[in-house]
Amino acid sequence: MRKLKLAVIFLLAATISFTAASSTTTSKSQSVTKEKRRTNFVEIQKRLKDLGYYTGKLDGIYGSKTKKAIQTYKGNQGTDKKLEKLLAKEGLN
Repeated sequence: MRKLKLAVIFLLAATISFTAASSTTTSKSQSVTKEKRRTNFVEIQKRLKDLGYYTGKLDGIYGSKTKKAIQTYKGNQGTDKKLEKLLAKEGLN
């Protein structure tokens, strides 16, 4: 009976350790993805600003000003190839 209790405790401890390690890895990869996406949006905002469509801060946030600038750019049949590539990468083409 004592061996069974020890085995159960060991399995529970191993499961908890594995779960914690998996959670940390997922969190790090999500953080990297968010940072990369933020960098993409800073570049999108910069391109839009250079073209005269965006007037806000270059903060990397896909907010209402960025959204409106993209819509205006598209409505004017914008042809900036680098911007088009960045928008496609974010699924906004």
